Amino acid sequence: MGSTEVALIVAGGEGAVPGVARSARWAFRTVITVHAIDAFAQAVLAGGFLDGRFELLGLHRDNAILGVVVLGYLQILVAVLYWRPGGGPAWPLAASAVISAAESLQIVLGFTRRIALHVPLGVAIIAGMALLAAWAWRGTFGQRRGSSPESRP
Repeated sequence: MGSTEVALIVAGGEGAVPGVARSARWAFRTVITVHAIDAFAQAVLAGGFLDGRFELLGLHRDNAILGVVVLGYLQILVAVLYWRPGGGPAWPLAASAVISAAESLQIVLGFTRRIALHVPLGVAIIAGMALLAAWAWRGTFGQRRGSSPESRP
């Protein structure tokens, strides 16, 4: 059994479920959490700008490019590792790709000052990241695809 195929026991006792490799779980969980916090920070920076702290607009711009988008594409990479060699489900990869694409569009909307679309898309991105982060800290996080106790005979 290779290092990425090591079966970890996520739940103890009768009906224990083999899990995704520990390194893949923690890498994905960490990136999702940092990404979610950084996405929320974008709203805080934008709010500060709207409150009259105009210097925060530059930080909002820089964090969008160097923070949120870079973390988004890093999250896609880690999601691939979580899914394929790690044995996790594929849907987090799809969700990560959709969120990252939305973040790229978000930058275009911000730079072109299409605020009527920029603000609601930002809310949707933060909501999506909050849901992913909540999932990443649930007890079922890290189970291999098709290995839930309900799916076994």
